Amino acid sequence: MEDKNNNQKQEIKAFIVIGPNTSGVVAHKRQGNTYNGFSWDLYKKIMEVPFMKEKYIFKNEYSDFGWTNYSKTVQDIANGKYDIGISGFLHTAEREQIVDFTSVLTLDPICIFHLKKNSEIAYAKLILTETKTLFIIIILLGIVLGFILYFGNSNRIKKTRARNKYEFFMRSMMTGIASMFGELGFVSENASLTVKGLLVAFVVMLISFIFLTFIQARFTSILVDQRLHSYDKYSIRSGKSVLGHYGDGMSKNLADGGVKIKFMKNKTNDQLLELYLKNPDKYKGFALPYCDGYPYLSMYPELVASTGFGNMDSGWPVNSKNHKFLGDINNAIAILKKNGTIKELCHKYFGNLREFPVCSLHDH
Repeated sequence: MEDKNNNQKQEIKAFIVIGPNTSGVVAHKRQGNTYNGFSWDLYKKIMEVPFMKEKYIFKNEYSDFGWTNYSKTVQDIANGKYDIGISGFLHTAEREQIVDFTSVLTLDPICIFHLKKNSEIAYAKLILTETKTLFIIIILLGIVLGFILYFGNSNRIKKTRARNKYEFFMRSMMTGIASMFGELGFVSENASLTVKGLLVAFVVMLISFIFLTFIQARFTSILVDQRLHSYDKYSIRSGKSVLGHYGDGMSKNLADGGVKIKFMKNKTNDQLLELYLKNPDKYKGFALPYCDGYPYLSMYPELVASTGFGNMDSGWPVNSKNHKFLGDINNAIAILKKNGTIKELCHKYFGNLREFPVCSLHDH
């Protein structure tokens, strides 16, 4: 029997994006007409919030299986065909001009998924690119320290047993450079036992220690912050194309940043993956938000996800004329965030990996 109170409720037309369980953001159809998935589970929780049940009745329309043209959906919401879209919709400047977005639900890293063998060379190039400047600094500063030793403590010539000034000069240069690599024995052992000699040795060791500490920290930062098997944002801009969905905000973001994207129309995520795996010599990889493509990492151990291209806010688009509904759904989201529901759902579907800040907004 129909609830008489339904006549007093506002009808909300929701567009639900459905697809396979290889997509982390869409609703996955199970047996019968039931679904699961992060967005779907959260949507159900929001509908169960008491004041949402009192005010609204939700009418769901479902996408074609594997739907990827999110920009088309956003346009439909802007035109009033739907009131809200349920999936992982990325915030872009173009979309924010025509629709409103709910509170941010996930922080979605921009990723390029690709085979490991195609990334190792890129990673090696990245390390060389990042460290070559440091090596140049080490050598140049070592030479400066060599001059300080040569002119600041000329009595060292006796300690070094150099036969002439040329040999003494070259030994001073090598000692200065060696000190920048942490070898300070020659500096201390060959210092003349005078106030001036000890002062020069102390200055050289102090400078060497300070810069060596900085350089070691920089090396550690490079090795820790850059994941193994990762493309970097510079090398990915040249050479082969990266496959991306037409109408996908993240692919457009990469293209605007200079990445060569081949936009594919009417392709599912699985079809994008299949096309890449069949043509790894033709394409560098395929672009997806981490939340959308992370299931592939466990299904295909040979795949890795390159990050380092930034993160994008993800939420649900809402028709900009429906301010009251937007305020209510944001209040419901705030309640579910406060009681830990969103955190629990986020970790359930996306894990709790430190290198991917997907759920970081809800971990406080």
